[in-house]
Amino acid sequence: MGEVCPSKEDGGEDTCSCTKAVVDGNPYAGLVCEYGATKSCMVLGSESKHSFCTNGGDCGGFVTDNQLHLDCSCDEGFEGAHCEYLAGTDPTTTTTTPATTTAAAAKGQATNTTPASTLSPTVVYVFIGALIASICLIIASFYIRAKRRANEQRQELELREATEELAMVDDDESDIHGEMGII
Repeated sequence: MGEVCPSKEDGGEDTCSCTKAVVDGNPYAGLVCEYGATKSCMVLGSESKHSFCTNGGDCGGFVTDNQLHLDCSCDEGFEGAHCEYLAGTDPTTTTTTPATTTAAAAKGQATNTTPASTLSPTVVYVFIGALIASICLIIASFYIRAKRRANEQRQELELREATEELAMVDDDESDIHGEMGII
């Protein structure tokens, strides 16, 4: 694979882009495109060229044209979307240095290879703040509606009482005028 990914001595990088690493129709992946596909994860006839697993991994699902690769389920000792990295060497998820990994492996200790959190604390704080503000707005709108409803009921009651008072005054006055003979 030297033509796809030059070695460090030839001015190459630590890792390579293996999107064009195909030999005799077989795609390759890895730090320097060193692992050939051992299983295809494409529906028969699909044009997707980079949905495959290496090192005995199992397909996470089968893809058709224009679909993205679904990560493979890797055998112990391998990791990565295509199982193309030795455990602890995936440059996109490893949170330890190779020296730490080697030292821990020599002592028989587990290494921390979980990916770093993808959400920054600022994003989390903004999300929580927006959530709290939304809840406050909902509570405030319920309070305002309840207060408005109570005010409308109070006004309706006052109007009814005033109407009843006027109705009583008219009846009393007509009785008084009737007794006096005033029409």
